[in-house]
Amino acid sequence: MKFCSECGGLIVPVIGEKYSVCRSCKRKYATEEEAVIVDKRDSEQKDIKILDEEQSDFRTTTSVTCPKCGEHKAEWTIRQMRGGDEAPTEFYRCLSCKWVWRVNG
Repeated sequence: MKFCSECGGLIVPVIGEKYSVCRSCKRKYATEEEAVIVDKRDSEQKDIKILDEEQSDFRTTTSVTCPKCGEHKAEWTIRQMRGGDEAPTEFYRCLSCKWVWRVNG
């Protein structure tokens, strides 16, 4: 990563050009070659199954109100769904109607 000598902002390449630009003050910096972005991801997107009613990850019960039936007890578990610097997501399953919902941390 490079930073602007004027304002300290991040300098990013301009695709297809032989210069980079500061994201903050828009100052241009010459580069030796054109910027190219390489995408190595698979073209097929896979479905991500988060949780379903049959999973046995739920082990602990807590007092929380089910948004579907109003019951006041549910099983819960947590999962790290995003980066490690983000809070985990809490999943709840109602003991009465088995409705599963989540709360982003």
